[in-house]
Amino acid sequence: MKSVTRFEKYRYAYALLTIVCLMLSACVGAPESDSKTRAITYASPKSKTQTPSAKHSLAKPDELPKKVAVPFRTHGEHIFVSTDLEGRNAGLFLLDTGAAIDAIGMGIAGRFNLPETGSGTAMGIAGPEAFKFREVDSVEIGNIDLDRSKLAAINLTRFAKSMGVTINGVIGYSSLRAVPFTLDYPNNQLVFHRPTDFIAPTTASRHPLLVRRGLPLVKAEIENGKTIWLIVDSGADQELTLPMSYLQRYPDIVSVPMSGAGQSAGVGGKIRNMRTWLKKMDILGVELVNVPVSFESSPTLQHNDKIVVGRIGHRLLENFSLTFDTSNRHIYADWQPNARNELAITQTQHAQPSALSVKVKPQSRN
Repeated sequence: MKSVTRFEKYRYAYALLTIVCLMLSACVGAPESDSKTRAITYASPKSKTQTPSAKHSLAKPDELPKKVAVPFRTHGEHIFVSTDLEGRNAGLFLLDTGAAIDAIGMGIAGRFNLPETGSGTAMGIAGPEAFKFREVDSVEIGNIDLDRSKLAAINLTRFAKSMGVTINGVIGYSSLRAVPFTLDYPNNQLVFHRPTDFIAPTTASRHPLLVRRGLPLVKAEIENGKTIWLIVDSGADQELTLPMSYLQRYPDIVSVPMSGAGQSAGVGGKIRNMRTWLKKMDILGVELVNVPVSFESSPTLQHNDKIVVGRIGHRLLENFSLTFDTSNRHIYADWQPNARNELAITQTQHAQPSALSVKVKPQSRN
């Protein structure tokens, strides 16, 4: 048997103590991660059992409470909601009523190891874009399971610069329309209503809601007395966008022939647009004068003898509380001007000639 001297015993003990101290100092000195901050960019590495599952599901609408509110946050000209996938924090998803399908960023889809399950094509602002579907067990916002089984995996990193925040996915209109819901901009919340107990808001005016290609459209009337249909697009930043061909046919609808040119970005790439002001538009119970408008040649917009399709975006929508009752084809609009709005929104009698002016019409229940 090999003998061990007293010196060697001390040496071994000292070495062991040194290793233990180093391990403890590494644990104590490691900075705590801020999962809320990291969730903006990528998912925190939680196991499926660490995040409680949603209490309610849109798969069982009659079992919902009378109202369920989910908070959203506004960043720039867009609204976002914290989202869980399969019980894990997946960060911020864009809340986009102008999207017909739900989407997930390619990076987060890979991080979560979501399996591919078929393919499809999305029609974006500049044309079609192919994608792969990813299978998912659950998509949850707040206490609501949206009853989704697959998401379109697309490249979302290209939007980080323009939006000023990294988004990991998109919650589209298809996920929301199963029950009546309210985009309550003044209170920064999305509210789901139990269908059997839904009561229309008493302070709002009711208007026809058309669902076309999976998207919600509302009717508007412009200066020349023509009727147009506009996609209610919470994912778009501009106030109003119309087809370029419509301006070419009716050049007298604008206050200024041409103000400036720019670009719009979205699924499918980028597209050029022209900015100016629309003379007048009646929409959702309000009369707007000198409305900022973009004209663009996008396949998502349409102009023919039967229908004209444009879209209204965040800078105008944020002045409303909007309740969508898709099954009954109604939308309820409550005009509540946003004091933070960059536009000079005033009552008509006090408006400057260059300002967007507003006249609220009597409520309509037609």
